Amino acid sequence: MRMGRPGSRATDFRGRGRSDVVWQQSGTGSVELWFMAGSTIESKARLTVPGNWQLVGTGDFDGDGKADLLWRSPDAGDATIWFMNAGRVVASAPLAQAADWTVEALADVDGDGKVDILSRHAASGELAISFMDRSTTVRTDLYSLPENWALEAAADFDGDGHADLAWRETLTGAVAIWSMRGGTRSSSASYSVPLDWEIAGAGDLDGDRGADLFWRNSSTGDLVVWYMNDQTIGSTATFNMAADSLLVGSGDLDGDGKDEMLWRNVDGSVAIWFMDGSGIADTAEFEMPMPWMIVAP
Repeated sequence: MRMGRPGSRATDFRGRGRSDVVWQQSGTGSVELWFMAGSTIESKARLTVPGNWQLVGTGDFDGDGKADLLWRSPDAGDATIWFMNAGRVVASAPLAQAADWTVEALADVDGDGKVDILSRHAASGELAISFMDRSTTVRTDLYSLPENWALEAAADFDGDGHADLAWRETLTGAVAIWSMRGGTRSSSASYSVPLDWEIAGAGDLDGDRGADLFWRNSSTGDLVVWYMNDQTIGSTATFNMAADSLLVGSGDLDGDGKDEMLWRNVDGSVAIWFMDGSGIADTAEFEMPMPWMIVAP
């Protein structure tokens, strides 16, 4: 099961305009939420989860401004939505999911304030966008595309409030960004990038309301940020990183409108980069035992 890639505030569990951090312990499945205020952990909440449940992703399914959790049982194949209020599960609802479809991302594609589910069919590569209202699928749109195109990010690159889709052709390295309007593809842009550069994520680092695209070099570990202006690369920035440091997420932890970048080091420590639109404004570091892994943002 591939983890859905949330948007900047898809982990805001308290509705305060700040991203929180979601941890899951391998083996037990236990989940811990860190409620963040910049570099300060204001409080934590621990959730007990059946050991065989997989956290698929986070996002606001009911439009209350607070993130919810989507789970899937690998045994039954069915999914469950936990509707959250801070660290409490206030309700849950089952969600039918066919075993041969894999959730690729959770994102608000139609701009209604509720997250939608993007899934790929294992055999055909077909993309299904299920437009959600709580646990109800309002409609599903299908897109046919070759299996060798991988969905790498679902983020709002043009700042219109609708998540767009970044694709990578795994054989040639070609990149395509689909601009979505009301849940429908309105335009696309293409780029050519060498295969030793991999899409590592997306987030709004400069506060222009449009997501930027993150690249890692698989050999050197270097990070390159494409600061996007709609479907155009406005500028780029390069950061030298150790190849064994993992970029594990991005989100607006301090509520300033610019996303931070979260890194996991080989010793288990977590580094947060506070970004100012062109570089690193500040950093913070936390410790967490390695059996615990960041799953969002």
